[in-house]
Amino acid sequence: PLTKKTFAVVIARNRLALDYPEQMVYGLLPPGDDERWVFRATEQMAVEFHLDADGRAESLTFHERGSKRECERVGGGDLALPTLAELLVLRKAAAFETRLAELGVCRLTGSMRFVHCGIRGPMTTTFDAGGRSLEIVDLRPFLWTQTACDGERARTRSSNGGEQELLGAHLDQTRANSPTAFFGDWSRRFEHVLIERVDEERERRTLRVRLTRGAAPAFVVHVDLASGDVVRAEISDLVDGGAVFPRSVTFEGWRELEGLRLPTRLISEDPSSGRIVVEYAGLETHLAEPDPFALPPAPSAR
Repeated sequence: PLTKKTFAVVIARNRLALDYPEQMVYGLLPPGDDERWVFRATEQMAVEFHLDADGRAESLTFHERGSKRECERVGGGDLALPTLAELLVLRKAAAFETRLAELGVCRLTGSMRFVHCGIRGPMTTTFDAGGRSLEIVDLRPFLWTQTACDGERARTRSSNGGEQELLGAHLDQTRANSPTAFFGDWSRRFEHVLIERVDEERERRTLRVRLTRGAAPAFVVHVDLASGDVVRAEISDLVDGGAVFPRSVTFEGWRELEGLRLPTRLISEDPSSGRIVVEYAGLETHLAEPDPFALPPAPSAR
């Protein structure tokens, strides 16, 4: 790579990488004490970033098999950040909220699949403009879960954990995880919305945004600056005992469903569960069930 070509620093598969012309995208390993980002493909190559007083990379040193080259920055990183109001217009947040209020109680129907072990089963997500939600996942005989939130209180029940009320940060996380909050007007559904930076990925520019609600761990979402769609999110799930499990979620197949802009395919990846794929097949609206957000009876064993 020590030629006169210009390469780009990009985000690829949620990792820092170098996109080198006419070759490939080289993923980088996080730096050690020497501040060098080593190439994932070979330990013989690494880069070292040099920052200015504002923490902005102004140059880097390219190390390769004992030789090195100083590379000055020639572009990128100067894109103006949109305001929150501009971001909400890009995402058509007001139209989403208005249409959701018109549709009443809505229900996404689909399936969940654990790729590494082949487990698959149906799931539904019921929600409305008032912030109420009910998610049911049926992977019997291996697992089933039910989580209900009326906007103020939440309860969960599962085949391996019994039933319990969700309090504090767990309650805040359940509220933030609903389709209403995640895909609606963030200025209404989250207490803090921090627009952090513009990332130049290989095929598009994305906006990195940090969303915080109550005591729950913040969501970091990446918004496509061309479409306004959320393409990726880093989420830290709370579990019993106060532990936090990070996972990355990719959103695909964005479509207009009854006037709501929603993803139809979600791919979640984490070290413990591996790759989980959620696919939604349809959206029901104007549901007239007596209590659509109550925990249903526990399912029978299979």
